[in-house]
Amino acid sequence: MITSEQVKAARSVVGLSVRGLAAAADMSPFTITRFETGKGGMYAVNMAKVQAVLERAGITFLPDHGEGPGIRWRQPET
Repeated sequence: MITSEQVKAARSVVGLSVRGLAAAADMSPFTITRFETGKGGMYAVNMAKVQAVLERAGITFLPDHGEGPGIRWRQPET
C-alpha cells in the first residue's frame, strides 16, 4: 500500500495540484487532502485510482526496503 507521503511527493513531482489529481482520479479533493494530511484513510478503490493516475504520469512507487518507501519518476513517453 502506498503512503500519504508518497502520494504528496508524487503529486508534486508530476506537477499536479490536489484538485488536478482529484479530477483525474474522479474523486473529491477533500479525500486527497484528508489522506495527505493524515486526517483520514482512503478506500482501496480510491487508492487504486490515485495510484493509477500517478503511475500513468511516470511515477513508480517503491516499497520500504529498510530506508522507508519512496518514489521514482520517469517522464512518460509521448
